[in-house]
Amino acid sequence: MTHIPGKPVAFEPPGEWRTSQHACRKCRSANVAVRTHQSSCGGWEDDEFRCNSCGLTWWVDGIDS
Repeated sequence: MTHIPGKPVAFEPPGEWRTSQHACRKCRSANVAVRTHQSSCGGWEDDEFRCNSCGLTWWVDGIDS
């Protein structure tokens, strides 16, 4: 956890898992879920992918403002 003295850091829980159009990088299964993580200030947005077949997880960094 990041701490800035005198100022609490806001935390936004990640969104819900939804079906992805991407195939798994390891097993090529189409059974992949994705959820988007966003900063509370809107400065960044990253996608987390999870294969429901083999369990592989990976991230794709979004555009940072």
